[in-house]
Amino acid sequence: MKNWQNSRSRTAALLLVLLTGAAQGASLPPADLDALGLPPVTDPTAPPPLPPDLWQDTSRQTLAQFLQRLPRDIPSVPLRSLARRLMTVEADLPPGPPIQPSDAGALLGARLIALAQWGDGPAVDAILARVPSRRLTQEDLIRAQVLRSFTSGQPEDACARQDQRQGPDDGFWLGVRIACLLIRDQAKEAAALLKQTRDQTALNPLLSMLAERLGSTKSLADLPWPEGQPISVPSAVVLRTYGLIPPKAETLDGMGAGFALLADAPTVPAAQRLPVAEAAALRGALPLAVLDRLYREVGAGQDRAAAHVALLRATQPPQQVVALADALMSAQRAGLLPLAAKLYAPLLRALPVLPGAVPQASIITRALLLGDTPRLAAPWVSLLRRAAEKDAGARADLPRLAILARLAFGEEAALLDTPLLQDWAETPPAPDPALMSLVFAAFDGLEEPLP
Repeated sequence: MKNWQNSRSRTAALLLVLLTGAAQGASLPPADLDALGLPPVTDPTAPPPLPPDLWQDTSRQTLAQFLQRLPRDIPSVPLRSLARRLMTVEADLPPGPPIQPSDAGALLGARLIALAQWGDGPAVDAILARVPSRRLTQEDLIRAQVLRSFTSGQPEDACARQDQRQGPDDGFWLGVRIACLLIRDQAKEAAALLKQTRDQTALNPLLSMLAERLGSTKSLADLPWPEGQPISVPSAVVLRTYGLIPPKAETLDGMGAGFALLADAPTVPAAQRLPVAEAAALRGALPLAVLDRLYREVGAGQDRAAAHVALLRATQPPQQVVALADALMSAQRAGLLPLAAKLYAPLLRALPVLPGAVPQASIITRALLLGDTPRLAAPWVSLLRRAAEKDAGARADLPRLAILARLAFGEEAALLDTPLLQDWAETPPAPDPALMSLVFAAFDGLEEPLP
């Protein structure tokens, strides 16, 4: 909580400021190409749609700068949901011409590029389908289509677009060109192109390293993986083609789409692909069915996979409660509790509250509060409340979980041990103890790191 200037906090602040800064007022002029998005969703369980005058009083220049600063990687589920809503909203822009005449469609292209990198291919496809065909040749829209072709398993389509392009190469197109040479088994040509490039600062370091090593006679066995370098989409395509996954790739500053490509590498053993598959699924870039399949393939060879298989074998409610808690705690130790809450949501919704399930109640409550049916956590909190007098573990967990329950389902939970919560609410520091107590409780109760 000491450093509010880290990337997650800046991302949250930027998104929230833009969202809450949408002014109320008269309708804007008809939408232009940059204003295209997805129609509002009528699903009552979905978040409310953003207003069509969202960008009113926001200049195009400010919006362009915001889009340039969007992070490649948003592992936080709430922030990613908010970011996706912002990138897909169909809202008119302020009146006036583009920043430059050639920039018409650039803001739409920037949004589509972000969605493609995050791994939200269906949203990219749906928005592109609404763009008039004659406008699909705009530069930024072509870049978005190239990334989408890569992420949808059609690298030759992406490379064909690069082949047809005329004009000088910037960092993006140079990276695509090198990646296409590598996946076409033209590694020597890729290495030669890299050597001819005087300024390589705009290239992804991982892609540059792959071009240099694959274009030489050196073995891949002792590949000097660059530490802390992001996995771009083109570099992920090359890694997948050659059956390579960097050590601890899931900890790198990656993109959801890049992790998803590595998770589906056909020549890499399932156990090696599993960590990047979890990273991709956590970011919403990989179907949960793929993760389930990998867990089954790996089985006893990895803790979370073993817990998953054991849960699938449990058929009776008492066994399911214990196995589910084990699977959730295994995920929690790896920082993947939000993913597990989503993966096991059907079972969590159907699970009966058993009187003897006090040891498992805390972790099940946390998972329910992270999911889309937080009100189902109420009986589990009540179970802890009844057990708190005699059970030290329940007594220790109840304050934070009760506060989380209040946040999740309102005043009806206000009677959950108010005296027990009083000391907890007074512990956070100034300037606003009441507000800070809720912030601390929300993170601490779910045992997530503070931003």
